[in-house]
Amino acid sequence: MWSGPAGLRSSPRAYALKVVGESMSPKFEPGDLVFVDPDRRIDIGDVVIIQTKNFNKFSDDPIQAYIKFFKGVTDKKLLARQLNPAVDIEYIRKTDKGNQEIVYAYHRVLSVRELFWCLSFTSL
Repeated sequence: MWSGPAGLRSSPRAYALKVVGESMSPKFEPGDLVFVDPDRRIDIGDVVIIQTKNFNKFSDDPIQAYIKFFKGVTDKKLLARQLNPAVDIEYIRKTDKGNQEIVYAYHRVLSVRELFWCLSFTSL
């Protein structure tokens, strides 16, 4: 029986990651655990995990994962923002050139409210 957060009970593809690095500090600190749902809609301003991969046919590099704020997408780029240092970043989505790291997938990080939506408290 599933005993994880209530907000993930109907999300069989959800996963968790541990934050490494300080690019999203102070919102996320190294060691923080984030829960991600690949099936949730992504809106501008949401926190996302951006997975990239080097699609060079001669490379067996693993998928990389970055946590950032989602700013939007164009035909060839995913636009994101990090906090530390505050900078906008463009990730390549499509390319005609080989040997480049491109976006493999991007998924929304769930807020604490979304994770534990069934909990409610009453004040005394």
